[in-house]
Amino acid sequence: PPIATVFSPPTMLSLILAYWAPEVGALVLHHAHRYLPVHTPGVQQTEEWIRFAKPSWTSAIAVAVFTARWPWLGTAISTLALGAIIVVPKNAFTLERIVYPLLASGAASWLLAQHIGPVRLITVLLIVAIHALSCSWEAARSMIFPAPLVAHFVDLNEARREAMQALGGRAVTHHIPVFSLSGARNRTVGTLDATLISHGAVSDPSKSRKWVVYMGGNGEVAEHSIETVSAIADAIGANAVAFNFRGVGRSTHRTIGAESMVEDGVAVVDYLLLTFPHLSERNILLFGHSLGGGVATQVVSRFRRHCGLVVDRSFSSLKDAASPVVPWKGFREFGIDSVFGDFNTAAAFKLIPHERRLITFTRTDRVIPYHLSSFARMKSDQSVELLDSHIIELRGSRPMDTHNAPLSFFESGARETLQRMNQFLSDTGDDAVTGGGEPTAAGSIATQRDAAARRRL
Repeated sequence: PPIATVFSPPTMLSLILAYWAPEVGALVLHHAHRYLPVHTPGVQQTEEWIRFAKPSWTSAIAVAVFTARWPWLGTAISTLALGAIIVVPKNAFTLERIVYPLLASGAASWLLAQHIGPVRLITVLLIVAIHALSCSWEAARSMIFPAPLVAHFVDLNEARREAMQALGGRAVTHHIPVFSLSGARNRTVGTLDATLISHGAVSDPSKSRKWVVYMGGNGEVAEHSIETVSAIADAIGANAVAFNFRGVGRSTHRTIGAESMVEDGVAVVDYLLLTFPHLSERNILLFGHSLGGGVATQVVSRFRRHCGLVVDRSFSSLKDAASPVVPWKGFREFGIDSVFGDFNTAAAFKLIPHERRLITFTRTDRVIPYHLSSFARMKSDQSVELLDSHIIELRGSRPMDTHNAPLSFFESGARETLQRMNQFLSDTGDDAVTGGGEPTAAGSIATQRDAAARRRL
């Protein structure tokens, strides 16, 4: 039967080989460093590519079943695989979608032909349908958070070097462990690559009681944001942190959905609170741009409730943000929930128990269109409870791309935004408790539950 073909031992064996061969190759390269000259070209990059390039298991099996039905394709595919290794550019996309699937499929087709023989056409059609669904799922997730792909098409090492040189030694790299916020709460689920930036000429970040944690957009890598983040922090006399979410650049493991990104944001705040014991949540402001605005709002509303917040050119919800691409509401909502998970920024913003929160927007935003998905458009919705003091409009003639342009490019709104951020971090009074929030004394680090999480850290 078709299902028996798909889940037969030969097919499963080929799947295991296809999935784990990249990990084995990366491990060999990793240990080869001790035997190779320090400057052997391509070794580190190749290791990163291989780790990233685990092929889609449905790609391998789909091609394998085709070659099992038409055996002459096996020789052609093997030849193509060998040719691809030599000819195609060695980047993440070609390895993941061309080289490794071809190699895995050649092995799988040979195993199927040896143990099962020619397969029926209905089996081929079944596999193609499964493969189409898998590809659609991966494509949807990559559209929501493409930063892992972006990071493999640019030279992040060079971008980091340039940013570090521009800051003149004020930036230091740290590796921040991430702990699960559900299930086994003491389980490490990854490590974040973060850059801590000291204000001005002060080289010791512990000198400051003001911190900005920057969370970037869906295709943004921290290496390209370090100078922009530094400019924002310098303008208000604060230190700053820019980091890559899991699976991006040197951050380990993989971002598998919305909750993964929230865990990353909580981990960065906890790291600051633990590393600098004189800090409280009130000394930390989360600046979330675009998708990062959805992440930052969730972190503040659910976990670190006394941190300040700036939601910069972000959406009312991830489902609303997808409306220009997927106009069918039911399909869009089902897809977001099943593939990645939603960031309902409007609902979360309402739950924050203080007024040190701000929304910035621009009416000419082409990524988050104002009339379709901008959070600021919901000012007229009384259920969201947005006030004039919560919203600042950015205006300016300089930026061509008003969604991604730095704040300094706007003639109107940028200065007021920075003033409000400075006010948020300078205000040392007690938080006004609203919306059912619990009163907490100024300077407290966190609740008992959060303190337990920091002890694990």
